[in-house]
Amino acid sequence: MQLEKDLLRLQTLLTTSESDDVDALQAAADESYEQAFSKTDGGTLWHFHQETDPTASPTTSELGFLNDLNAYQSVYSNMVREVSSTRWQLFAKWWQYGKYLRCPEFPPPKIC
Repeated sequence: MQLEKDLLRLQTLLTTSESDDVDALQAAADESYEQAFSKTDGGTLWHFHQETDPTASPTTSELGFLNDLNAYQSVYSNMVREVSSTRWQLFAKWWQYGKYLRCPEFPPPKIC
């Protein structure tokens, strides 16, 4: 517990706040958390919904179809995230290569 408080105080020193009160420590912790993690889309999950009779239960074949649909949707959502990540990595490599061409004193980028 004391270690956590000490780390939060150190984080507070790194921020612009010079206060040592609880609010400043919490603000520093929130800022550190926001910088450490990024939000990603979790994908789509399909549910059974019947407008004519809300109390009706889905049939076995409808549940099987829904499970298959959610499995395919999960694969699709993962591929979309992977394509987005790969696109960013390709851009970063292109940027590093361009920087290397303009300023040869920088080390050449690693291709793989």
